[in-house]
Parts: sequence; structure tokens; C-alpha cells
Amino acid sequence: MLNVPFVPEINQKWYLRKLETGCWPQHLSGPNDGWLTTEECGELVSTLSGFTNGSDCFFRFSEWRFHGQGKPLFFRGTLNELNEFRMTSGYKISSEYWWPPNRNWCVCSDYDHAFTIVGGSNELISTLLTSSILECLQVTPQTRVNYFVPLP
Repeated sequence: MLNVPFVPEINQKWYLRKLETGCWPQHLSGPNDGWLTTEECGELVSTLSGFTNGSDCFFRFSEWRFHGQGKPLFFRGTLNELNEFRMTSGYKISSEYWWPPNRNWCVCSDYDHAFTIVGGSNELISTLLTSSILECLQVTPQTRVNYFVPLP
């Protein structure tokens, strides 16, 4: 049995050091890499809609998500269509990158990360930071955002 203390220092590296096999135990799982829940995606879509002026957006899906031909897949559609696709496609996928034609914002949900990054105006970021559904942290270009972040 793995005794897991409740402290902020717990991260993927901590677990991997503690787990002899390097695998997650049966009833304990790691982060959902590159995946927003339906509720999180809905909240993000709702917020971004206010900064999109009703225009279509672009969506880039990673080639491996669709067992593709080795090329990324690009689509154009509304933010609501993205959320509907996620719920009805039967795939557990998120678009890897999404952005409007005017490039006022960009979302990155890379499958190798346990987080999603949103870039945009101060007004957009302030709105996201007040969400009761999304867990948001404000970062700068100097903020390290990978598994090697030093712990305090």
C-alpha cells in the first residue's frame, strides 16, 4: 500500500520516485494529459466566445489522436461545434491548438502536458482567473511550465 501525504509537493516525479514499478496503482491515476473535462471545456468555450466576435475558429488536432496519416488535422468551426464534437465523437480528445482568425487568443492542450495554456489579452486572462470551474494560474513567458518545475 502506498501512503500518500496531502502536501503541495506531490507531483508526477514524486509518485514515480515512490512507485517501485513506475506505474500508477490500480485505484490511483495520474493527470489527464492534454484533456479538458466536458465541464472545463464548456466553461472555456463560454468565456472565449465573448472574445471571438462570433467568428469561426481554427482547431488543430494531433495526428496520433485520429490514427492519422502522420499529419496534423486542421478544422474550422465555431467554439460550440468543438464542444459538441468532443461530446458526441466517442473519442477522448481535445483539439491541441485553437484560435480565432484575428489571433486575439490561443489555447494549447498538448497531450504531453497535464495542463492547458491560454494566451490572450489581460481582460481575457482576468476573466479566466475568476472562473469557479477552471483552475487557473497566471504565468509569464519566464514561467517554466513542464514537469521539471522546481518545487518551493
